[in-house]
Amino acid sequence: MLSSAKEPKVTEQIAMVGRARARAALDAVSAPALILIGGEAGIGKTRLVSGMRHAGRRFVGRCSPLREPLPLGPVVEALGVAGGFAGLRTLLADAGPATLVIEDLHWADNATWDFLRYLCPRLPDGLRVVLTYRPEETRPIDLAAGAPAAVEITLSPLTKAEGAELAAAHLGVRAVSAAFADRLHALTAGVPFVIEEVVRALPDSTALFGDLQPSVALRGSFAQRLDRVSAPARAAVVAAAVFAVPVEEALLGTPEAVDEALEAGLLVTTGPGRFSTRHALASRAIEDLLGVAERRAAHRAAADALAKADPVPALRLAHHSREAGRVRDWVRYAVAAGEQAHRTGEGDAVVGLLAGALAAPGLTRADRLRLATLLGKVAAHGSSHDVAIKVLRASLTEDFAPVERGEIRFALAMLLCQQGGDRAEGRHQLTVAADELAPRPELAARAMAALAVAGDGTEAVAERRKWAARALALLDDVADPEVRTAVRVNHATVLVFACDPGGRAAAERVLAEPGVPAQLCRAAVNFADAAAWLGHPEDARRMLTRARALADEDEYLDAVMAGTRLRADFAAGDWAGLAERAEVVRADAWRLPEVDAEARLVLGELALARGDLVTARHELCAVAEIAAADLSMPMLLAARTALARIGPQPLTELVVAVRKQELWVWAADLVPLVVRDCDDAEGLLDEIRAGLAGLDAPLAAAGAHLTAGMVHGDETEFTAAVEGYRRLGRPYSALRAAEVFAELRLRSGDEKPLARTAAGYTALGASWDAARCAETLRRNGYRIPHRRGRRGYGQALSPREKSVAELAGRGLTNRQIAESLFLSIRTVEAHVASAMRKRRVRDRRLLAGE
Repeated sequence: MLSSAKEPKVTEQIAMVGRARARAALDAVSAPALILIGGEAGIGKTRLVSGMRHAGRRFVGRCSPLREPLPLGPVVEALGVAGGFAGLRTLLADAGPATLVIEDLHWADNATWDFLRYLCPRLPDGLRVVLTYRPEETRPIDLAAGAPAAVEITLSPLTKAEGAELAAAHLGVRAVSAAFADRLHALTAGVPFVIEEVVRALPDSTALFGDLQPSVALRGSFAQRLDRVSAPARAAVVAAAVFAVPVEEALLGTPEAVDEALEAGLLVTTGPGRFSTRHALASRAIEDLLGVAERRAAHRAAADALAKADPVPALRLAHHSREAGRVRDWVRYAVAAGEQAHRTGEGDAVVGLLAGALAAPGLTRADRLRLATLLGKVAAHGSSHDVAIKVLRASLTEDFAPVERGEIRFALAMLLCQQGGDRAEGRHQLTVAADELAPRPELAARAMAALAVAGDGTEAVAERRKWAARALALLDDVADPEVRTAVRVNHATVLVFACDPGGRAAAERVLAEPGVPAQLCRAAVNFADAAAWLGHPEDARRMLTRARALADEDEYLDAVMAGTRLRADFAAGDWAGLAERAEVVRADAWRLPEVDAEARLVLGELALARGDLVTARHELCAVAEIAAADLSMPMLLAARTALARIGPQPLTELVVAVRKQELWVWAADLVPLVVRDCDDAEGLLDEIRAGLAGLDAPLAAAGAHLTAGMVHGDETEFTAAVEGYRRLGRPYSALRAAEVFAELRLRSGDEKPLARTAAGYTALGASWDAARCAETLRRNGYRIPHRRGRRGYGQALSPREKSVAELAGRGLTNRQIAESLFLSIRTVEAHVASAMRKRRVRDRRLLAGE
């Protein structure tokens, strides 16, 4: 009896990534026909065959790399019986419409080859024969000579974009970041099996590739393939794996050895006369197969060869020297690589190397000081700060002089305050460092200037100004232009964040004066951040443009700029594609808590505006937690005030914190919420007005006008608030202020202001807010009229169906959607059913993102 094979299940989304044309070509072939599917190991031949459409039965047999394979083994596996060639053909003919699949033909025994040579010219009318193989090991094209019809399909590696799509599908996210996609492609060269092995080893799309180990399956695959080549070819492959970058043929071995490795698919040509392993993970897998002595010898040979290069590749030489056990060379080249990385702003590639060098045996105190301070400088340019922070903390316990310890402590403090997300400890370390560095005015000035901007949530504006002034006072003893620029930048930053009337002019002066580009870039980033928080989205964008013009390659500053841009765009009402961009920023900046929080804040606020209260609460609570730990008052206020729109929030302690820090400029959204339940509303209003007197704080001023309107019911104050928000280019804030006033007008019988506000929300994309206004109108006996009758949408989704479909696709229940959009459950059910019908999906989760 014939037995049908059962294939493993693969989701359609995964199976089709990069393979739509191949699948279409495969499905278009009618019986009788021979189909040849070629491609390297792991390219997806089996997956393509598994998903092919076929009439009737399918029989699958697989060839195995046995030393003495069973005659006709894969054919017997597929058909479940043995016999002569004619008898086997008769069984296939009697099966009716059928597909015979023989996988991995490159391992086929002679009897299987002979059977195929017999069968292909005599294919039964209803039979398709599908053969998969590796082109570097066999080419079964001769089988096509006598077949009634033959098609050859060659599978290529996935492009970078396709690899990113495959990874996202496996990780269950909409997209992965550009940095993730770049690194994934470098590791895998677009081979689907390798991509999936990498992704399975990662917890999520924000994880680190750095210490990723090749899987057992991948190492086993290379072990098999290395066993099938000669010793010289194996040596060439091992050398290429140890170099881990494309190199000249002479560094690998003889031309004959390289040619053999190329034929076996173990090496690839990357350019004229240059060769490498197939992908980065292949290099790691092959090196893992080496014994200790063979690995050390290979790295010694690589180091000796590279030492003759001009310019000297310090980073690669440090790596090979370490693996070869040459400690002094390791440290020497690590320092050279670190200094180069500090100049170019490419820190992440060197952080691990410097951290490892600090643990090398036999270092002098001068070596350790140089490595530690260089580690801090290099780590400031990237996202590998966690490694550097751990190492620098340990270095503080060693036998350094106080001023030397102060240098290390300053480097540690800057990482803690910026990338590390621990401002409290960072500020403490800066305070200690400022005293330890007293004999070094240039470093003491930097520590004091950092204290002026590194808030820990307790100091008042006056405290910040004091540290900025102390740093400025030291500049007469400082010649270093970078330090002088840094101190002036931080002084202007303090003024800008405090909304000092001269702050924006001070910022412009700093950027206009000659200075170190890296520090001026940081200045523009700081000023953009302040502008985005304090109500100047256009200023924020302008400063980001200036920062981009000044920026060199700096992963940290790039991430900070991206986070600031998200907030500025949300405030300005530029919401098209904003959620997708926020997801990308999150993925790129996963090791930077503050930037991660900015992206999640925007995601939460967008979800709230669109009625996805589950996502909004999740994201905003996460932001509040990050902000509380990072002591970021603006972030904490933004998250908690947004959460207060979903449900009750304890906001009184935030008022206390704002009062303590004398930062009413941050309270634009807080005070209008608090004043509703305040026992002394007039007193709070007077306090905020006094706190804003004489300051350049238009956003906070608009919030104060809104508060005054709420306290007094004064139309003039409401109008001033709405106009203030509009002048600042903040349409969502203007609409929310207009809604408060419109509700007062509704009580007087005038429904038009609220109807206009609802229309404004709809135009902006704030469907939850629009629905709330509509519900308020309905509850009071009014309705928003439709112009020219109800529009027909045909197979397109109506705006309401789109809103419901998006929430359903994100996993919300009908009840949750009804509560979010102020609809009945029955109405939601109808919209979901309609949307699924129009989009032709059977699973409501597939409604998202269409």
